Amino acid sequence: GRRYRALLQDRTTLPFGYLAQDASIAGISLLHNYCLMITGRARTGKTNLLRMLIYAASGRECDMVIFEKKESEFTNFEKAAAKWNAGYVSDKQSMFEFFKNLQPEFVRRNKIKRAYIESGLDEMEVVEKMAEQKPMFLFIDNMKDFMEMAYSPESTAAKIPMFLENIMEKGTSHNIFFFG
Repeated sequence: GRRYRALLQDRTTLPFGYLAQDASIAGISLLHNYCLMITGRARTGKTNLLRMLIYAASGRECDMVIFEKKESEFTNFEKAAAKWNAGYVSDKQSMFEFFKNLQPEFVRRNKIKRAYIESGLDEMEVVEKMAEQKPMFLFIDNMKDFMEMAYSPESTAAKIPMFLENIMEKGTSHNIFFFG
């Protein structure tokens, strides 16, 4: 109810459900986590958790992109992407376009981050200041499919792997989050 809605407005946490032990709200700290890998055996709720995270992110002012290989047999996030006004990346070409369009925004955020560092802010203060930037949530349906698209010969020629690695290495405090 009310506490969940309040956490949706909190730029430091992404709530996604309730804990079974005490019905308290479960959430991911966005100050301490910018990459989250969802793992588990088959039929243990990985896709449902991803759906919950997408739903939670849709309740706040943010940019969202869902990566899903078009011929995925298990899920179909295309309708969810349309419903929640999220970008949808389903093939190598749309991945190339997405990262090409993301690059200027990443550069802009990196300049802001550098200015905060040069002004003498410590790492946590930089993270807190960068949280004022509009968050971007990147949801990856299947990490294997995502990596195959990102590291295909066509993607390598387009320098997608290099840019992706740069974002993942320097992504902390850019307010760009990866869930998959």
